[in-house]
Amino acid sequence: MRPLVSILIVAVLAGSACSSDDEPNTFCENRAELGSAIQDLRDVNVLDDGVDALESQLEVVQSDVDALKTSATELQPEIDALGSSVVTLKSSLADAASLADKAAALSAGFTSVQSAWQALLDASGSDCD
Repeated sequence: MRPLVSILIVAVLAGSACSSDDEPNTFCENRAELGSAIQDLRDVNVLDDGVDALESQLEVVQSDVDALKTSATELQPEIDALGSSVVTLKSSLADAASLADKAAALSAGFTSVQSAWQALLDASGSDCD
């Protein structure tokens, strides 16, 4: 009977190890996707692609921030700050009446998004390296 108990204990511990390994991988995958989305946001050429392309990419960034929230509970303050900066940028763009106002909102808002992204990278350190 003891060998059976030992086998069950080893199986349970192995299963626990696998599930905890999945969490960092999920976080790292989500962080990488968010980083790509932010880079794509940076690469949107508003003059060629229009404001709609920018707003569409902001939706992708927001979706990736939401996905990241579910995979890193210890980094919630940094993730929430990033999400807030994205929402503020979206609102500022929507509220801007002229193209010049949209350009100013984009400049200020993207600086905030970039700062929040860097703070998240700094807080997560080399977890994904």
